[in-house]
Amino acid sequence: LVRALLVGVSTWMPSWILGDVASCLWEMRNGHPTGVFRAWLLQALDASCVPRRGLSREQKLGYTQQLLEAKAWSQFKAAIKQMCGGKKKQMHTNRTPIATMSP
Repeated sequence: LVRALLVGVSTWMPSWILGDVASCLWEMRNGHPTGVFRAWLLQALDASCVPRRGLSREQKLGYTQQLLEAKAWSQFKAAIKQMCGGKKKQMHTNRTPIATMSP
């Protein structure tokens, strides 16, 4: 699950979903012992192309440390955003996220 979320945010998911992914991972981190979430994260990042190509093992370990030490959700989200490649360019679409659409 952790790997799928990170790859999705890095590749095919729209940029507006980053907050939802960060919230999910934040709850997983805070709802389990640190060692458990750390193991999940390290397993997720074990493949060379996760969450994106070009990240060295050292960079992945640095991001892992940032995610484990983040005191606030905003720091956690920022680390995920950096790890997954930064701000995405907007796709040419006028679609609004379903969760914010009016009835």
